[in-house]
Amino acid sequence: MPAVLIPLFAAFVAVGAESTSEQVEYFEKQVRPILAERCYKCHSAQSEKQKGGLLLDSREGILKGGEDGLVITPGSPEKSKLIEAINYQNPDLQMPPKGKLPDQQIATLTEWVKMGAPWPITETGKTATVTTTFDLEKRRREHWAWQPIKTQRPPAVKNKSWPSSAPDCFVLAKLEQNDLHPAPPADRRALIRRVYIDLSGLPPTPEEVNDFVHDASPKAYEKVVDRLLASPRFGERWARHWLDLVRYSETLGHEFDYPIHNAWR
Repeated sequence: MPAVLIPLFAAFVAVGAESTSEQVEYFEKQVRPILAERCYKCHSAQSEKQKGGLLLDSREGILKGGEDGLVITPGSPEKSKLIEAINYQNPDLQMPPKGKLPDQQIATLTEWVKMGAPWPITETGKTATVTTTFDLEKRRREHWAWQPIKTQRPPAVKNKSWPSSAPDCFVLAKLEQNDLHPAPPADRRALIRRVYIDLSGLPPTPEEVNDFVHDASPKAYEKVVDRLLASPRFGERWARHWLDLVRYSETLGHEFDYPIHNAWR
C-alpha cells in the first residue's frame, strides 16, 4: 500500500470499527452531556441558527465535518480541528466561542477522539443530512440590492418644507409614521466633523474646518463631500470592512489554511 494512503486507511478502519459497550457507555455518560450542553445550540439539527454547516448530534455529522472540512480524525486527536478548537491553541479557531471548556471536559473529548470517537451504532444519522449550501443565485433573486432599479414615487409627508431632495421624503415619512421629528440642522463645525468621520474615519484639521465655516458658496458642502470621496482615506476606511469580511485573503489564514468558498464573489 502506498505510504500516503496508510493514514487514510487507518482512519477508515477507526470509523468503521464497531464501538465496544464500554466505549459507548463512556460516550453516553461523559461525552454526550458535554456536546449537548456546550455545542448543540449551534451545531445540531434542532439549532435555530446552525453555524458552519457542522452537526455534532450524530456520528455521521461529526465525521462529515462542516463548511471548512473535517473536524475530527478518529484515533488522532492531535490531527483533529475539534480538539485544536477546544484547547484555544489557535486565536482564529476557538470553541465554544464564549469561553474555554474546563480542563476535565477537554481531556474527556480528547480521550473520546483518541479511542476512535465511539457512538451508539443503533442511531441512524438522519440529522446529518441537513445542509447549508450557499446559493448565490437564490440570494441575488431575493436580496433587495440585486433587484432591478424601479422608479419610486416619494411618499407624501406632512412637513413639506423639510425635505431638500426626494430621498428625504422617505426618511421623513418613516419619522412621521412613528410620531418623530427630524433633528435640527447641525452648525457648520459639527457638519464638517460628521462628514469627515463618516467618510474617512478621521476628523478634519483646524484649517479644513475654518475653510468650510467661512465658505459661503452654495456648493461648499458638496465640494467637501466630493473631495472626501476622491480621497485614498475613503477607500482605506471602507475597504477595511471588506478585508475583515474575507479575513484579508481567500483562505482562513491559520495552520490548516482552508479556502473561503466564493470569497472572490
